[in-house]
Amino acid sequence: MKSKFIAAILVALLINTGSSLSLNAASPTNGFKDLTDSPNKTYIEELTKLGIFDGLGLEFKPYQNISRGEYIAWLVTANNRMRTAEHQIQFAPWLQPQFSDVPKTHPCYKWIQAMSNTGYSIGYTDKTFKPNQAITREEMIAIKSYVDYGDTHATGNLFKYNDLAQVDARFKRGIIDDAYWTDNNMERAFGSTKSLKPKQAVMRFEAAGTIWGFGNSGQCTAHKILERGGRPSTY
Repeated sequence: MKSKFIAAILVALLINTGSSLSLNAASPTNGFKDLTDSPNKTYIEELTKLGIFDGLGLEFKPYQNISRGEYIAWLVTANNRMRTAEHQIQFAPWLQPQFSDVPKTHPCYKWIQAMSNTGYSIGYTDKTFKPNQAITREEMIAIKSYVDYGDTHATGNLFKYNDLAQVDARFKRGIIDDAYWTDNNMERAFGSTKSLKPKQAVMRFEAAGTIWGFGNSGQCTAHKILERGGRPSTY
């Protein structure tokens, strides 16, 4: 009798809420519900099909700023699902926390720790990472550029942005490298522009534009991975 009573309650809950009893940990199978007029909608939808945003629930919140910690989590997840073994960013649980403000209890700890172990992750001189602070354009493009191109540097006069002089010296090399390629992170994130606006906070739809593709000239994109049936790219 008791079990039947509990079952009846569960059925009533399902009818009233119109949902399952899951913790809503995964993104909706039919896509997010707030992307109607969002730029980069196609990028977001294709990344969603690859499971990059699992855990976000029903809303993507495209116009909300993305934190430094969350961007690193997206970046590592996308990189490791879209690229083959030689390009994997390995987790490093054996290391002590690399930043004083990113303890093991922080929700983005394992991704930040992994990036730090690669040498690509950019922290601050006071040995903090500021994971909850909104990531800026110059930070995001530089970090992503290092993951894409490594130590391969572009040559020539590539100062295509009219405000490049405002970019912090730590990020300038990565931004110049990114600008060299036809299919680059800057254009996928912000569209065609002559202004980098390096200190401006990044919105979530902009961040999605960068992780949709890896490498140079569109060699590894979420679209191509889906065409391959989800198999990682050899690039």
